Amino acid sequence: MTNTMQLTTFAIVLFSALGTATAASNSPPSDPSHTETTSSPAEPSESKDAPESSPEQKLVDHMVMRIGENQLPGGKANIRVTEGFALLDAKDAKTLLVEIYGNPPDVAEGVLGVIVPTEVSVLDDASWFAVLTYEDDGHVSDDDA
Repeated sequence: MTNTMQLTTFAIVLFSALGTATAASNSPPSDPSHTETTSSPAEPSESKDAPESSPEQKLVDHMVMRIGENQLPGGKANIRVTEGFALLDAKDAKTLLVEIYGNPPDVAEGVLGVIVPTEVSVLDDASWFAVLTYEDDGHVSDDDA
């Protein structure tokens, strides 16, 4: 039997009322650890008439929303993200938790990714997310269960 994997999840209601959902893209994934990408980093707008994006929105625009089969860091597990949700990898999860929501950097230590809804921006009051972590609790024999 292999080590037990715990995916710790918790939802947090977001308190920022900025921005809109990132645009969808059907471009092929560039990272072999996932099979589909619904959103890729946005290109800067060339229009002078467009309103200036907030610093938080600019960070969100550079996040990659992943769906489908994704391998979590360390190769210990794969996660299948279904329609209506997206996975932010560890780097984007840290950006979300620390740079956008203002948490201390140690909050993102050990975070493998974040699951977010795709129907609402991570900057919207109605948004939420689930944080994925791994705890190497060890092996429990069937005899001890």
